[in-house]
Amino acid sequence: LEKEANASTEADKVLTCVKTVRDAVSRALDFEWVCTQDSVRKGLSDVILLAEGRLRKQQKEHRDVASSLMDILGDIDKPWRILVNETNPSEDTDGDTQDNRIVTYSDWEAPKMEWICNPDFFSPSRCPKMIGQNGLYESPEDYLNCVLRLWVAMTFSEGHAALAPHCRSRGQIMACGNALWPVSDSSQNISGLRCRTRGCKHPVEFCCRIKNHDSLCGNCAA
Repeated sequence: LEKEANASTEADKVLTCVKTVRDAVSRALDFEWVCTQDSVRKGLSDVILLAEGRLRKQQKEHRDVASSLMDILGDIDKPWRILVNETNPSEDTDGDTQDNRIVTYSDWEAPKMEWICNPDFFSPSRCPKMIGQNGLYESPEDYLNCVLRLWVAMTFSEGHAALAPHCRSRGQIMACGNALWPVSDSSQNISGLRCRTRGCKHPVEFCCRIKNHDSLCGNCAA
């Protein structure tokens, strides 16, 4: 009975994660992209198919979600569904093009894929702490800015996690699947981290929040 209960819990976790991916991809279809339709279509289709493969289709709710994923996959294939910015960067003379534009925190008001994939806006180690300077804030604006930063991070965190590199450490039943966060420069354990990919000696850039799970360099996490 205990094994059945654990299996049911794991199935529920899988279903929740897949629903998150489904919702993130649905939202991503409303973005305006600055790359080719084919590359966007392939990337989103790969994400959908990977999520669909994790479902346990012997359960009806999992089959229902699988059906909704296939509907999204069909939507992705429509030639008019994916919006791209067709501006030719070579035609811009002021150098302020979409391709070299720096993604900033304020882009949350009209988020695009470059913004939601940037861990600087979501990583716990890079989010502000609600303590101010020595327990005090310089001004009401300083306090409200801190609250806003945290609110935005929590609102979009699941969307970011769905697109971020994931932990591949396996438990008794399935892989961990947690999003990998950038390693904090101030982490006391950074010197002891090694990329888990066999033979890789690059410095670790991402790690799982669970101790002894995946720690990967930027290349292996991609």
